[in-house]
Amino acid sequence: MSSEYRFVPEAMTWDEHNHRAMKMGGHLASITNAEENEQVARIAGERSVWIGGIRKGEGNGPGADHWYWSDGRPWTYTSWARGEPNNHGGSENRMQLYGQHSGLWNDVGEGWRGPAVYRITASMPPSVTVSGAGSTEVNGTYVFESGEHENRHWGTIAGHYQHTQNPELFIALQDCGTDHQRPEWNKWMIISKVGVLYAAHTGGKIGVPPREGVWENVEGWGNPGAPGGKHPAPTVYHPPDATTQTQQHLNIDRSSTFASDESIQVLEAVSGKPVRFKLNNPPNHNDAWVGIYPTGAPDQDHGEHNQRWKYIRDIDVNNVSLSNGGWAEGDWSIRVFSDGGYTLAERKDFTIHSEHKIHSTESIPAEEKFEFVPISEYDEVWNDSGSGAEQDVSVWRPRVPAGCHLIGMTAKNGHSRPTFST
Repeated sequence: MSSEYRFVPEAMTWDEHNHRAMKMGGHLASITNAEENEQVARIAGERSVWIGGIRKGEGNGPGADHWYWSDGRPWTYTSWARGEPNNHGGSENRMQLYGQHSGLWNDVGEGWRGPAVYRITASMPPSVTVSGAGSTEVNGTYVFESGEHENRHWGTIAGHYQHTQNPELFIALQDCGTDHQRPEWNKWMIISKVGVLYAAHTGGKIGVPPREGVWENVEGWGNPGAPGGKHPAPTVYHPPDATTQTQQHLNIDRSSTFASDESIQVLEAVSGKPVRFKLNNPPNHNDAWVGIYPTGAPDQDHGEHNQRWKYIRDIDVNNVSLSNGGWAEGDWSIRVFSDGGYTLAERKDFTIHSEHKIHSTESIPAEEKFEFVPISEYDEVWNDSGSGAEQDVSVWRPRVPAGCHLIGMTAKNGHSRPTFST
């Protein structure tokens, strides 16, 4: 799977950045060779940044006996600064990369607030096509660019689509969850020099591609920075080869090189069911165990045997099934302890969302999971105004979240917007 490193400038704690990175389909940056370290250092520039290293237990040392990457990638390379790691004060259990292009690492307490570099593994189509817009200038092909567009008056985040014929037109994502604590406002927008013309909400997500299907007119926002385009709203398509590439990725055999690189491989993580995963390289200690923990729980907070954790000797390591308590949505971690719970050997963080979708470094094969998603937002397609009919009728198109496909329209009596889910 392709991936990219992305600089995130907001000053936050390690846990806050980790949560946001997983929402974006990635993790805090892991570094497995000198080339990757140079990439992260170049992106960080003059700033010290969080990266994804986590200390195992309370001991101190530079290698894999004492550190691991939060995304499960192997610990095969180090670039510690002189005298580091030193675990100053006994509480430096996370990692930062020093600024000034040094590429050197330092251990630091997880409460430090600073920017970060993420490693994003969620797939984005290389281009999208816009057609059918009343404002015809927005129609055409847009290609993906990893950086931020120079037009930032809506505070859009890095990673946008640029119109191939008009540099003033682009499609970009606004992250309202981080900026305004209103993730339900998260949306992709078609933007010109005069402001936002059309939009497509993402169902609270970031790190997802622009929604396929009909978008929304925005003149009803009442915002001078969103004058809106002419009706009708456009339809957005992903190229067929992008769909094929995504399907090929989803169908990768679980014994592939990508999967086997990780010590912990998530097989299934949906709300309401136990988490299923595979241990590719479990410790051989007789008292080694594995458990499910909230991401913020300390390594010593184990709970009762057979509730949160089990001995590895008692399970099938190729198909482990454990409860995360109430099988609830949220941020969780799988942790492997090598000697009766005293030494953390491996950890894998993942998120279960209310939409029953997993954001981790694995994807659930598409042919295994189909779900019907209730929709309560609509765009009007047609009504019989002026027909002279005795009964008013209107037809509405549900606003389909990214990753879903529209099955059909909704027809109702009257011309008012539907107030029910479909």
